[in-house]
Amino acid sequence: MIAKLAVSAAVYAIDKPYDYKVPDILIERSIPGMRVLVPFGRGNRKSEGVILSLTSDSGQANLKEIDSLLDGEPVLNEENIRLALWMSDRYFCTVFDALRVMLPAGVWTKDGTPRPAGKTILSAVLNLRSEEAADYANQKKMRAPQQAAILKLLAETGNMPLSELYS
Repeated sequence: MIAKLAVSAAVYAIDKPYDYKVPDILIERSIPGMRVLVPFGRGNRKSEGVILSLTSDSGQANLKEIDSLLDGEPVLNEENIRLALWMSDRYFCTVFDALRVMLPAGVWTKDGTPRPAGKTILSAVLNLRSEEAADYANQKKMRAPQQAAILKLLAETGNMPLSELYS
C-alpha cells in the first residue's frame, strides 16, 4: 500500500504529493486525512505529513516508509483535502499549509512531538513521606517561614498546582 502525502517540510518550489510505503502494521488504520510522521529529505529529518490518498502502486522503487500515525482517526475529511488542493493552486501556498489552517487547534506538532491537548498546569509534588516533610517544616519554621508553610501544605495535600501555591 502506498500513501500520497502532503509534507510540512516541503517548500512551495518542491510541493507535490510524496509517495510513502505504508508498513503492514499501519495498513488497516491508515486513512486519508490522518496526520503521520515521516522521514523527509536526504537527512531523513522527521516531518509531519497528511495522507491525501492511498494507492496500491506508485511505480517507484525504494520508497521510504511512514514512521507512525499521529492520530487515532482522521482529523480532516475528503472535502477538506479537495479544498486544500484548490487553495494551494489559488493562493500559491503548499498543500500542507492549506491543510494546516483546517486542523483543529492544539494538534499541530513540531518534529513529531505532540503538543498537549489542553492547557498545561504545572504543579508541585511532594517527593518524600508526609511525616518527614512535616518534621522538616517544623525545623525550618524560624529560618524560612514561607518554605515551611509550603512544606506543611504539601504534606497535607501531596501535590498542588503552582498557581495556587504562589497565591
